[in-house]
Amino acid sequence: MRYLIMIIMYVLLANPIGVSAATPDKLSITGCQLFIVSDKDGTFIFKMGDSLTIKATSQCLPPIKTELDKTEASRVIRLFLDNVSMTSLPASVTQVTGTELALTFQLARRSSDDDNRKEWDTLLGKWHRGYVMTMPVALAVGNGPAWSVSLVSSVPSALAGTTIQLTIAEEINVRWALGVGLVILLFAYYFLIKNPTALRDGKDGYYSLGKSQMAFWGLLVVLTFTGIWCLTGTMEQIPLSVLTLLGISGATGLSAIVIGENKKSVKESELQTEIIKLREEQQKLEKEQLTAAGAFPQVSEARLVEIKSKIDELSQQPVSVQSAGFLRDICDDGNGLSFHRLQVVIWTMVLGVVFIGSVARVMSMPEFSETLLILLGISNGTYLGFKFPEKS
Repeated sequence: MRYLIMIIMYVLLANPIGVSAATPDKLSITGCQLFIVSDKDGTFIFKMGDSLTIKATSQCLPPIKTELDKTEASRVIRLFLDNVSMTSLPASVTQVTGTELALTFQLARRSSDDDNRKEWDTLLGKWHRGYVMTMPVALAVGNGPAWSVSLVSSVPSALAGTTIQLTIAEEINVRWALGVGLVILLFAYYFLIKNPTALRDGKDGYYSLGKSQMAFWGLLVVLTFTGIWCLTGTMEQIPLSVLTLLGISGATGLSAIVIGENKKSVKESELQTEIIKLREEQQKLEKEQLTAAGAFPQVSEARLVEIKSKIDELSQQPVSVQSAGFLRDICDDGNGLSFHRLQVVIWTMVLGVVFIGSVARVMSMPEFSETLLILLGISNGTYLGFKFPEKS
């Protein structure tokens, strides 16, 4: 467990690989000016959900007005943040004069909008330290190139620079949420392990790999959903790939239960059949003992004692295999360490670390690829296939 926590923390602190995008061009129209005016403190610090207003003056107005006359602003004005096109952030015209036009963008993340969600995932998934991103801003009109946007401070003595700062979330809140979430996950899972029935095949029986995997993903999704809601105030839309993953783990857990109950039923039936045969033989020998004219053969007497002892032994024999410990149970097929079980455990741990790392970095549940889900399905299917002949 200690090594798993170390791996998770390494992934969370690692720098993600940036996403490439087109670099915006400099203004090619002479006298065209695009700029963002800072707040009263002369800063350019924005938070998720804030409004960002870009003002256009001079020679920028004609091409922009021409495009605006064709259709609504949300379709022809495109905002670029750190070279990522945020087409899902519609622009609204907040001020139009003879010499100036202002466009306002709401830096809002809408989990119900797939395009919006993917664009924010791309932006927040780029290389950055902590939860404050420093980035350039650009604007594109129609099908034209992206134009760089300057920063103009409202405080004359302040240096405007060329980049804004976007606060994804308060870092202290993220780290608290991550720490508390991991503690709850480990504590809840430990509680399930100690429970005599939650993750076992029968009371105090063998730990089930299918149930254990299902419980892991269920707890992880619930905790991340709650954590994102607490940090951002929005209800995260659970991606289809995550629902598919929950479906795979749920189906695996259910199938494992059915297979286990079927094997238990077969074992009980075989046990009862053997006891019935021994009782029939016992009755036959006892009848011979009562009707014997002379001494009862010593061989028959010894067999009768052996049968009684065997019946007592089988009557007290438990049907369920006794647990050898959580990790050993989920990796052992009854004949020792099993590779098909071990690969399910490894893939579950790896995807769990990726899942937690994505949530901590971009405040969003990850989209697992179709091939990765197929691979997980094959691993789980292989486990179920090998479960039929297992002793456990």
